[in-house]
Amino acid sequence: MAENNSHVERSAFLRPTSVDEEARTVELVIASEAPIGGVVLRCAADAVEMGPAPVPVLLDHRSEIDRMAGRLTDVRFEGGQMIGRAQFTDAPAAEMGWQLARSGCAVSVRAMFSAADVAPLNADTDVVRRWRLGHAALVPEGADVACLTRSKTNPLSLMDDLKQAGESPVTAAPEVAAQTTTTERAVTPAAAALEDTGRQLEQLRAETQELKREARVREAGQLAGLDAAQVGEVLEATRGKSIDESVIEVVRRYRVASEAAAPVHAGHPMRTSFGVTRDEGETILRSYGDELERRAGLVKQPTEVGKAALGLTALEMCRGFLQSRGVNTQGMSKNAVVERAFHSTSDFPLLFENVASKTLLAAYAEEPQTWAPIARQRNLPDFKAVSDYQIAGQIVPEKILEGGEYKSATMTEGKATWNLATYGKRIAINRQAIINDDLDALSRRPEMLGRGCRMLESNMVWELLTSGADGATVSLDNKALFHNDHNNKISGATTVIGIAGMDAAKLKLRKQTDLAANRLNLAPAYLIVPPELETAALQFLYPTGYAPAALTGASGVNPFAGGVQLIVEPRLSDDSALMWYLTSSPNRVEMITYGYLAGEVGPTITQTEERNPDGIELLVRMDFGCTLSDYRGFVRSAGA
Repeated sequence: MAENNSHVERSAFLRPTSVDEEARTVELVIASEAPIGGVVLRCAADAVEMGPAPVPVLLDHRSEIDRMAGRLTDVRFEGGQMIGRAQFTDAPAAEMGWQLARSGCAVSVRAMFSAADVAPLNADTDVVRRWRLGHAALVPEGADVACLTRSKTNPLSLMDDLKQAGESPVTAAPEVAAQTTTTERAVTPAAAALEDTGRQLEQLRAETQELKREARVREAGQLAGLDAAQVGEVLEATRGKSIDESVIEVVRRYRVASEAAAPVHAGHPMRTSFGVTRDEGETILRSYGDELERRAGLVKQPTEVGKAALGLTALEMCRGFLQSRGVNTQGMSKNAVVERAFHSTSDFPLLFENVASKTLLAAYAEEPQTWAPIARQRNLPDFKAVSDYQIAGQIVPEKILEGGEYKSATMTEGKATWNLATYGKRIAINRQAIINDDLDALSRRPEMLGRGCRMLESNMVWELLTSGADGATVSLDNKALFHNDHNNKISGATTVIGIAGMDAAKLKLRKQTDLAANRLNLAPAYLIVPPELETAALQFLYPTGYAPAALTGASGVNPFAGGVQLIVEPRLSDDSALMWYLTSSPNRVEMITYGYLAGEVGPTITQTEERNPDGIELLVRMDFGCTLSDYRGFVRSAGA
């Protein structure tokens, strides 16, 4: 179908009773059959085409990964309206989208269609009989006045009554509707009702804009560290103003609070030059921090501010910091200089904490993780055990004999339970290291711990497959991952990496069933092997001019070549150098779920509550958890 890239905006508000806080879902009216700009989009199951993947929900119409807030599920059509449930994840963009949806916002959809699918409805309007839904975007205000919330308190809720009475803008087939004249359209009750409710609509839009302004101010206030009372003051002071003006007021108050807490009030002297007040102590701290980052390898070239501290030892930085606070260090021993610099009221230890944190996170990000493609992230708000529910049902209609009864559909529910745990280490930067100018504790140790945190995650995830003889326990049914009842193991003669072995593993995936015994028809997506099988897997999957008959069969044709992605994981060798795994995609079935404490993704560094005058102690902490959500996406081969 040739596509037209133009899109039509439709206003859609969440249903007040459809918000599910725990599941982070809300029901939206996505589109309706109201005419906009001379075009009507038919809203029926046979009119709207959607791809096999879920329709994305974006923060705006920019189709970028960092703008994706969630996806549409359970799309249905009722009375000339297209309704879907929006599922929001834990990503940053998703959090913003979730707050916007909860506060009330409009939705703009991108509808794509060809000229062959457009027919005249009347003299003024065309109808699109078939179109494809590209994506839905959250916007402040839409264009379709008919797609409003079905709340009875809505001044335009009579649209539902009009639709139920058969007065939808598109109530007949396009061929019949095309005969309707412009005069007849102008006097329909639906059109008259829309005209009568214009004032209420403007009021509703204003209320929606105010809700969005309030949500943005609260979000900005949280980032600025304002408490609830201060946020309330900002909302009251900026009432009637735009969102940008309201956020600027938040920034102004944050700046006032920051200046009030600046180091000048902790003892740093002030210097006035040409009428400009400058915090000399703060500038010194910045230059020392930039130089420490350069020495730790975080940056290659010194910054303009850092050049002032270029070549200074750690001890010289301690002495310079004290002098900037008005402390006379003449005749003071090295031990005394370090002790005073690391005193409990000093800002100097924060330099080391900041550099150690950046070094840790840089190393954490660089350490490879091979398990990420087969896992799904879900961050948790606390350390309580949570359950991931799975629902399936016998939903295939059955033949009704003459005089027979309709059989009820049955639903089956299961759940996988897991929780977070805290892991940590301690880093000490002592007096000897400062005096000897040995900053290994500031660079190498956090770097190693950063990689160690990443390794911990990989160890825990891969242990789910290799624990015991048949993998870890799946809480869904309290059986091992590769239990005989799960029908996800192959053994015998056809278990090596080749046409026969891969075909046997593929059949296991294809024939998996859900909780209600419905066929899942899972497609293979990833081949996971230990390093001992890497060469054989490469030869089999990517045979460029080399295809051994033993692997591809007598014909030499390999239907799996390039069809699945290869994952090589050395940890698998500890369990077996012969076993290999074929898995589905996590987009098809939940396999491994992992997560962090919400708001603290990855490791963090904090100082101990009590400062040590002989140096500082840094605590590396990470809250992490993972679990096997389901066994159906895995197949293991004995390999021999």
